[in-house]
Amino acid sequence: MSPSASTRAGAMVDLGAECGLRQGEVFGLAVDNIGDLGWLYVRQQVKKVRGTLVFAGGS
Repeated sequence: MSPSASTRAGAMVDLGAECGLRQGEVFGLAVDNIGDLGWLYVRQQVKKVRGTLVFAGGS
């Protein structure tokens, strides 16, 4: 695994653990999910539907 991939993976693990997020919620996060005051808003998640990964929820 490349150093950048391990750094991203580590960040995802830390974020999930620190914020109590499920795996699909971490994968569904986008930059615009961070509010002005630093709040993190979970608006969508990634889930598997009939063998295909899709975004669920969100606007």
